[in-house]
Amino acid sequence: MESEPMSVDSTALEPPPLPEADATEPKYGGHSRFELELEFVQALGNPQYLNYLASRKFLTNPAFVAYLDYLQYWTRPPYLKYLTFPTATLKMLELLQQEKFRQDIISPDLANALALEGMKTSVEWHVEGESHTRGNGDEVPASIRYTSPARRIRSAGHHDKAQSAASAFARRPFWATSI
Repeated sequence: MESEPMSVDSTALEPPPLPEADATEPKYGGHSRFELELEFVQALGNPQYLNYLASRKFLTNPAFVAYLDYLQYWTRPPYLKYLTFPTATLKMLELLQQEKFRQDIISPDLANALALEGMKTSVEWHVEGESHTRGNGDEVPASIRYTSPARRIRSAGHHDKAQSAASAFARRPFWATSI
């Protein structure tokens, strides 16, 4: 099956229909346009992938930049709810709209710094964001409550160990994480 060439005009295409909206949409390699664009836009949340795109000169191609602009529809409902990691994905999509960022992301140091910052943010969110209440406000019984190792260390009075464990996790390379 032949694919359509990329045009510089990003307004020509409408966002794909939602998965439940149109089962008759054409398939590309067995996947709908919605699925392909969802997978691609989520991949943009990975700084290492952005570095790869920059090193292959995709981010300097006007047609590709127009495509990134077209992908802005993922920032609005109803498409937003399909993103697995909306924070990183949407932030990178926003940054990719800036020419300076598209030029700077070719630096492996920047890509590594962004990956590290993302891991630190995730660890801090999980450690600080633990709650023992359900969405309706009911207390979660202690017998089924999950408490992270960092919180158990902190509650036992070993706060420095919790900080060093979180920072050691954040220093590990992204491919060494098991999360």
